[in-house]
Parts: sequence; structure tokens; C-alpha cells
Amino acid sequence: MQKKEKIHRPTNNLTKTARVSLKSLTIKSKNGLHFSVSDKGGEFVVTTTDIYKKVAKIHLEDKSVYAVIAKADYLKSLRSLKRDIDYVFESWDQKIAKRLVDNHPSINTFYSLFKTHKFSERGVSASPDVIKIRPIISGSGGPTDRPSWVVVTIIGQLLKHVGCHLQNTAELLGEINNTHFNNSTVYESFDVEALYTNIDNKAAYEAVVAKLKKHATEIQWYGVSYSHLTMLLKSCLDFNGFQFDGTLYEQKRGLAMGSRLAPVLAVLYMDIIETPSKAYPTTIFRRYIDDYVVIAESQDTLDNIFTCLNNQATHIRLTREKPKEGWLPFLNCELRIKNMVVSSRWYRKPSNKNLLVRMDSSHPTQQKVNTIRTTQKTATGNSTTDQLKYSKDLAKKVLITNGYPPNGVLPKNNKQCRQHDSNKDRSNHPILPIPFVSDSVTNLVRSSLYQVGLEATVVELKCKSLRDLLVKNRLFDVRCARRHCRVCPEIGEGGCEKKGVVYQIDCDCGEIYVGETGRPLADRFNEHARAAEKPDSKSYLATTWAKHSREKHGGRSLNISLKVLDMERNTVRRKILEGIHIKALNPTLNTKEELTDLVANMDILE
Repeated sequence: MQKKEKIHRPTNNLTKTARVSLKSLTIKSKNGLHFSVSDKGGEFVVTTTDIYKKVAKIHLEDKSVYAVIAKADYLKSLRSLKRDIDYVFESWDQKIAKRLVDNHPSINTFYSLFKTHKFSERGVSASPDVIKIRPIISGSGGPTDRPSWVVVTIIGQLLKHVGCHLQNTAELLGEINNTHFNNSTVYESFDVEALYTNIDNKAAYEAVVAKLKKHATEIQWYGVSYSHLTMLLKSCLDFNGFQFDGTLYEQKRGLAMGSRLAPVLAVLYMDIIETPSKAYPTTIFRRYIDDYVVIAESQDTLDNIFTCLNNQATHIRLTREKPKEGWLPFLNCELRIKNMVVSSRWYRKPSNKNLLVRMDSSHPTQQKVNTIRTTQKTATGNSTTDQLKYSKDLAKKVLITNGYPPNGVLPKNNKQCRQHDSNKDRSNHPILPIPFVSDSVTNLVRSSLYQVGLEATVVELKCKSLRDLLVKNRLFDVRCARRHCRVCPEIGEGGCEKKGVVYQIDCDCGEIYVGETGRPLADRFNEHARAAEKPDSKSYLATTWAKHSREKHGGRSLNISLKVLDMERNTVRRKILEGIHIKALNPTLNTKEELTDLVANMDILE
């Protein structure tokens, strides 16, 4: 008989006062307060919903970038996009095409991040007119989300053919450390202002086309033809509709931050802008999206390059930063060239609040171990030998601020138990994702798998954080547009459009049914409701509700109610969650055939 392991129920890492406060904040977020995170620092920003809306609407009044559109215009644009997508996908393998077509896309939504590092006023004296924001148009689950993923997967390979493109800081430091400098060396950084908004979409499209033709044989096409790829790209660029607070807009110029296409197209577009500047002799000329670092042998060269870059496009404007006391910040490092010797060290912007996974938070121990390692590795990796102590001390300070011990070593009682056969190669093992409860629960799962001879890599899924609970980017656009909606009165305004839902339906007799859907919840619930209301109809005779009505209610109409159990867009995970809830609730209306089908289909969901 297997010996039972004692599992210690994890203690709540919030005090009673904190739990009451969190509940209060959650309620207040629905009644006048808005929660978001800042643009650079990542800290929470709390405003009234009125202030948040006013700031956003002031930004959207810029008629050079945005325009209000009618619903008919939005739907016309949406139909045009769908025609192009259907045309491309109809010649593809239908199994693949089915996964890439979203027949119920969400409307892209505008939201903003406050630039708290540029606040001139705070508190009740803050005026919406002077508050700076970073505008983002979320395309997650939107009409262009899936087709743009196809496009980016292919054209993203072109970035390696952009000469000055940087992938990370390590690449820059490696190049600098292998370069010889002289006593006349000068260096600066340039920054492109509001790059995404100011991109010329037509020029960006032409840049992609030119790169595709030049490097067609050097990239993987994944079976997608050139004509289909360019059609998808153009269609995604032409669709610029979004909503905010119930009003529909279009972005007239540039790319939306929040679009999958934006980072890749920005790099390829700037490759055109900077080409004339490459005629000037430089020692280092590199760019990470919109940030340049330029090292040359004369100040005149830097001035000429800066002027040249600013003269290439109507809306592209750059600012410049010179070294202070010899040090030039760039990305997450600082550079200094003194007496022909290069020094570098880890850098944290003054606006960065250095927020990491806290030591006392309810996260897997291994994640905290990785936080320590990553912070220390990044700090030392960005440093030359002469600046190593400075970077290590800075890393230590950041870790201590987040509750970690000064020596960077977790106490033994918090150390994660080793997996069985930890040195064994697990690269070919199936992955078993489980929600994180505590380290002891995770280790019990691993131990149980080992004891029954199952080889699997257990992965702990991220649980909801305070940010997940409080920050709602679609808060003002959750509205019901359905006549006589059955769902919203049950679960709240806008609930009818939720997708990726595991739900529970209760009959008034007390019996329950558990199901899941990737479609809008109202579409699926209406099917249940019609079957419950008309159990004697030919269309519904074989349904669960018709059978239940005949067996328990004499064939009469049923009154049913709805409850949301879980949200998960990933089909595989949603099916697993459905199975977990069925196991926990033991619903009497779920048939054995449904459970058998659920298990049988698990291996083909991917």
C-alpha cells in the first residue's frame, strides 16, 4: 500500500487586512476606480475612471492619427479583411486553416499606460491635459491576430538581413569589445520619437517586399506562397479599426502598438530610413528597434548622421543623448570609452521600479531561484572586469529590495525538492502542466508519476497575480449588444461575448451540467436554452436537456441558469479544465459518452 505523504496546506501570504483591502479594490474597480500599470516602472497606477477616460479621449482627438468611424464602415472593412483571409486559407490544408480562422473575433481595443516618470502633477491636482500616456491598441483575439501571426513567423526571419539590427545587449557588447578605438572617439545614442505611430505603412510594406525578393531562398516559407503572404500582410495593414468606450475609431497613420506586426515592420522600415546615413564613416552603428548607439571618430560625423536620419521621412524625428561623466546609457547597460579602453556596467533607468517576483510571494521556489540567477547573470554579463563590483552591488540591492536574502541564497526550508532522476534527459518526455498550489503539491505529483512508472515533465502554470485581478484593459468596452440576451443577466454586462469558457448550467431541480466552448458564450448557452425550452422539438430530441426533461420533468420546459467556472483560450488546457471540473463536481447530466470523447480527443487537439 502506498504511504500517504503529508501535504501542508499553503498559508495565505496576505494578511487579513490585505485580503479585505484586495476585495475592496476589486469592488471599487467596478465602481469608479481604474487600475493599470505604468509605462516604464511597472508599478500600479490608480485613477478614477473619469480621469482615465478623459486622458484617453484627449489623445484620440489627434485627427492626424485617429478618426471616429461609423459601425457600417467598420463592418465593411472587416468583411474585406475576411474575404482576403478566406481566399488565402481556402487553398491550405483545412485542418491548419481551421485553427487559423477565428469566426468570432473580438474588436481591437484601445488602452493606455501612464508615463508616471513624466508626471508633472499627481493626486487630485493632476490635470488630464498634461498627463502623458503610451497608447496601445490590443489586437489579442482580434480580426488580424491569427493571420498576422502567420506573417510575422515568416518575415521575422528577415531581421537577420538588417545590417545594424541588434537582438540584445550581449551582441552589442561583444562587438564593442572586439573593436579598437582611438583618443578622438565620440559616441551618442539616438532615439526615434513615437516610431510605431509615425511609420509609413506603404513604405514598410515595400520594404518587406524588397527583402522577401532578395532573400527568398534564405528563409523558411512553411508552405505559404509569396502572393498569399503579401496579401495577408497588406490586408492586416489596411485593417485599422478599434474601439474605446463604445466608440469606433480607425488609426489613419502608422502602426498600432499592440499589433504583432509592429516590431518587425518597424525594424525593416527603419532599415530604409537609415540607409543614406551609412555613407558616413562610423566605428559602431547599431539599432535596437528605435534606439541607436553610434560611435565615430569625430563629432561632425555624429552631427551629420543625426541630421540625415531626421531628414528621411516627414514624421520620423529623433532625439539624441550625450554621455554624462563619460557614461552613455543604452538599453540595460552603460558604456564608457576612456583612453581607448571600453568599460560597461549594468544600468537601471531612474524610472524603473525594479519590481521582480518577490521572495514572499506565492510562486514556485524554482521561479524565485531563477529570478536570483537571471538578475545576477544579467548584471555580470553586462559588465567589464573593472565594473564588476558595481554591477554586483546593484544586483544585490535590487534583490534585497524584493525581499531576497543579501547572500542571494534561499533558505533550505524553501528549497525545492529534487525531481527523481534529475540528471536524466527529459527532452523527449511529454509535458504535464499543472496549476501551482505549493511546492509540496508539485513534488507529490512528481513522486506519484515516478511511482507508477510514468515519465513526464511537470510544469507549474502561472496563477493569477494582483495585476491579473485588478488590471482590465477592456473594461470600458464590455457591453452587450444582443437583444433579449440570456447570458448577461446571469453573469454580468458583456459576459455574452466571453470566449474560451468552462461553464456550469444548473437545472431548477438541482442537477447540473458542465461544458466548455471556444465560441462566444451566448452562442453556446442559447443552444442549451433552446433545447431546455423546447425539449419536444425534433431538433433537440437527442440533446441532454430533452432527455432530462422526459426522464425527470414529464417533458415540460426547463428553467436553467448559468455560471462561469473558468476562462482559458487554449483548447487543450480548456478541455483539461473541463475534465477537472467534471471530476470535482460530478455533474449528473454529463454522459459517460461525453467523458469518453473528451479523453479520446485529447491527443488530437494539438
